Amino acid sequence: MKVYILATCNNELLLPYTLLVFKTLRIGFPTTQIEVHINSINSWTNDIVEVANSINVTTITFIDRTIHHQWIESLVNVNEEPFWICDTDIIFYKSIEDWSEFNADIPLAGAFIPEFCCPFLKTLTQGRLHTSLMYINPRELLRCYNLYLSFQPKTVFNPHANPFYPLVFPILGIPLFYDTLSVMYNAIGGFKFTPEQQDCYFHFHFGTISDLILPHLNPIEGNTREAILKQPELGKGVWKKQLDWLNSRHPSKIL
Repeated sequence: MKVYILATCNNELLLPYTLLVFKTLRIGFPTTQIEVHINSINSWTNDIVEVANSINVTTITFIDRTIHHQWIESLVNVNEEPFWICDTDIIFYKSIEDWSEFNADIPLAGAFIPEFCCPFLKTLTQGRLHTSLMYINPRELLRCYNLYLSFQPKTVFNPHANPFYPLVFPILGIPLFYDTLSVMYNAIGGFKFTPEQQDCYFHFHFGTISDLILPHLNPIEGNTREAILKQPELGKGVWKKQLDWLNSRHPSKIL
């Protein structure tokens, strides 16, 4: 099994979030093959290569300018065996290599993100499994999705959205947002990480694009992020606070 990482940085001030995962990656995946894909959008390639090499990653590949959902789709198309994808703004506290819940029948596994009203996109964001740390079984994923499609007629009148891509469409004037792989999850389902599994790592939501999103949130959030960057142990269990915030933004409480 492999772990794939897409390293992207658009803002030098956020470079620490692009390099962060390499500090603890071998805690989370002590022996797994790790393939780092360096997005050509980067201007800080040397920093990424140096840090990745310091933990003996298996492969470093330079790829053409891409975006996360396109990259995931390409991985599914070229792999037959299960693999992991991992964001760069993650801190690991324990190994996850021995997680045994995933079997041949599970197409996807990840931390569940519930439906919430997004203050940045001004959308009603649909529930999904988060792609920051995700197990993907490509053969089972495509089998399940093709089965889902098989129950509907295939005509020019009912085109389907790309299940890997984000999508926004309106219902009664309300924009609904399906984030990356959300269409796929809502079509075929998947395995939700248990609380014990989520305790094994911390993920900075939108760490590498916080310059776009953070201004739309409570300023206290920025101070919390700086503290965890300086003391990674402070991130333990913070996923519960993140989930509380998402639940506080449920449409039943906002709309």
